[in-house]
Amino acid sequence: MNTLDILAKTSEGCLINIELQKQDEHNMIHRSMFHWSKLFSGQAVVSERYEDLKRTICINILNFSLFKDKRFWHKHFVTDSETNERLTDLLELHFLEVPKVRKLPTKSPIMFWLEFINDPNSKKIEHMYETEAVYQEARVAYRRAIADPEVQELIRIRDKAEKDYFDALARRQEKGEKIGAERERKKAEAEKIESAKKMISKRLSIEDISDFTGLSIEEIKKL
Repeated sequence: MNTLDILAKTSEGCLINIELQKQDEHNMIHRSMFHWSKLFSGQAVVSERYEDLKRTICINILNFSLFKDKRFWHKHFVTDSETNERLTDLLELHFLEVPKVRKLPTKSPIMFWLEFINDPNSKKIEHMYETEAVYQEARVAYRRAIADPEVQELIRIRDKAEKDYFDALARRQEKGEKIGAERERKKAEAEKIESAKKMISKRLSIEDISDFTGLSIEEIKKL
């Protein structure tokens, strides 16, 4: 419900996991390390030699501030603690914080794309669409996608599931009663299940349904 994961592979075999995280669940660093370790070690299924393991990069695009400084882009590698010399290029972790980008002028491609992810119709990047063909292509692709009735329905289902979840959470906090909280939890869970069933009927992947609804893969397989 709050995340979107994209797995890419370059022509050289480099694995790149891109995660968009909407809300701070206070586990981002651990989460990123977990995803990285699964991707990196998962290569052993097709390769038995350690030297064949490919570079693995995790890029986390966050709609919240994770670090206290003003930098919007933090890059992390395995380095020597004294010389800062990099041990290997097999591991990279990137954290890009969208809220910090909003406070800065758009000057580079990375700034453009972060603002585009935040709001494709932002006035802040309007002038850049004519500078690069790929920017214009991205806007056209975005407009074509959101015009698709199926995409509109998925957005509606996602937004409703998210609204229902937070409404239920607010009601639980207001009531402060265990019985009421359990009733609201069950109602929110039932609405998640209903949303998941609709997505299954549209033949979405289990992973996408899990991301949209917050249900576990095991729960979805039982539906």
